[in-house]
Amino acid sequence: MFSRSVSLRLILLATAWIVAASLIGGVVLTRHFRTHVENSFDFGLLRHVEELLSYAELVDDQVVLTQRPTDPSYLRPLSGWYWEIAVNGKVVERSRSLWDEVLPASTAIPKRGETLGYFYVGPLGERLRVVAATYSLPGHEGDVTIYFTGPAEVIEKALDEFRETLVMSLALLGLGLIVAVVLQVILGLGA
Repeated sequence: MFSRSVSLRLILLATAWIVAASLIGGVVLTRHFRTHVENSFDFGLLRHVEELLSYAELVDDQVVLTQRPTDPSYLRPLSGWYWEIAVNGKVVERSRSLWDEVLPASTAIPKRGETLGYFYVGPLGERLRVVAATYSLPGHEGDVTIYFTGPAEVIEKALDEFRETLVMSLALLGLGLIVAVVLQVILGLGA
């Protein structure tokens, strides 16, 4: 009877530890992966910001574009893929994908030389990931802020796929470890 009691306690304690470690590991890995996906998404949007900045010129003290981005995502109406250029807070250019809409006024305006990445609600109430950066153009005293957005559902879809794989992997690993513990206790203690 003593052997069975010790065996059961060892199995329950090891099982509790495996479940707790799997849950904590799953949360840590998911948070780390979210940060990685958001940073990668932001990096892609920032490349577009820099591309658009290279097209911006000062003509008669007005910021104009010599060219527009060619990515078709920014042409499809109300796609969630948007861009805007604001000079001193006033929108002067925007993507065709915005159609007749504008991005709602942002409370997060980066300082000159700063880049921000954040989530935001778009013109149709959709959740967007935004990258914004503020620059100065030679010969122009005002701030030029460029915003690029993408649908947050792209990030969430990647996270959902990761979570699904992670849960399945940790469940199989946990089950395998529990079976190994049971076998070790049974064979080790001769229960």
